[in-house]
Amino acid sequence: MFFSLAWRDFESRFGYIVDNIRRHQTLIDNEVSAQDIEESHKARELAKEHLEEYIREKETKRKKACAEWLSPADVDTAKDNASRTKTPGTSEWLLKSWEVDNWLGGNNGVDTIWLCGIPGAGTYLSAMRLEISNH
Repeated sequence: MFFSLAWRDFESRFGYIVDNIRRHQTLIDNEVSAQDIEESHKARELAKEHLEEYIREKETKRKKACAEWLSPADVDTAKDNASRTKTPGTSEWLLKSWEVDNWLGGNNGVDTIWLCGIPGAGTYLSAMRLEISNH
């Protein structure tokens, strides 16, 4: 009651200050919202860039794998690796066979030799069949 009597004109003297503080509070709230929106936008842009980079890397890896798959085999390297890891005596029976010896010598005019067999037949000549033809 004392305050009411002493400050009857409080509203007229300080009302504009209170209104000004409320307007500033609204402006600050709006500014914070604008900053939040801007930060969200920046975060979305960054996430989009990361996704695009991930997609580019994935596509590059896929293209590289496809190109490697389609590229011709490195026969020399494969031959060198096979030669280093083969068991001694492997294929000697083949090189000693009359058909291969004759074919390698070029004595019969045959330009193609065909070796048929099952995988892992190894040194068993009986599991192999040699075909020699002029085609």
